[in-house]
Amino acid sequence: MNSMKLDYDITTEEMELIEKHLVNELTPDQALLFDQKSKNDPDWPKKIEEMRLLMLGVQESSLRNMFSEYHKKEVPAQTSTRLKSIPAAKRWLIAASVFIVFSIAAWLLIFRNDEDRSLYAKYYRPDPGLLTAMGPASNYLFEKGMVEYKNEEYEKALSTWAGFARTATAGDTLHFFMAMANQALGRLDSAKSLLAGITADSGRPFYQEACWYYGLILLKEGQKSEASNYIERSEHPGKAELLKEIKSN
Repeated sequence: MNSMKLDYDITTEEMELIEKHLVNELTPDQALLFDQKSKNDPDWPKKIEEMRLLMLGVQESSLRNMFSEYHKKEVPAQTSTRLKSIPAAKRWLIAASVFIVFSIAAWLLIFRNDEDRSLYAKYYRPDPGLLTAMGPASNYLFEKGMVEYKNEEYEKALSTWAGFARTATAGDTLHFFMAMANQALGRLDSAKSLLAGITADSGRPFYQEACWYYGLILLKEGQKSEASNYIERSEHPGKAELLKEIKSN
């Protein structure tokens, strides 16, 4: 059991030096100092291994940034000639605490994202589409695409509407249903881009419908506050219930 005892300490300077070594960021002067430590400190290999294990809990970019800020604030210039060591037991306690806190935070983030996606799945239904006459009018391509859309042939509808989008009669109605087709296919970024312009002006056709679907996309992305703002502007029959569920989560 005694062989497991940590009978050495690592100074803050050594911690920084080993960390730089492990991430291949040693300067020439630091590399020379590192070689000297390797030759003169019999515990140096143990210290390197301990730092490597400690850094396993701080591999995420956010934790690495915190680690960097710690080094900047920990050692003032005027005290660099006399650095305090950190007892081994405290080092492990700090590392374990940091790991636990961020593990819980990560779990909560995943759990909340799952809740948001669950709400999206509960309330999202593709817009039913418009009635079509399929006559010889100038908007034939739009109506043909609408038939395909209502048959859930979303790729075909988008292909058909791509031709109609280049005509002079294309407008918000086309953009809304192209957004609906993209959203039904799971292409949320494309849907958001098309809906954004419609939701920017309450006087535009399909404004309220666009706000509902735009809000749902934001909800799935975890942006609850923004999602609630857009959902509130809609007149969807499920609005009140959804807003209540968002607030309770």
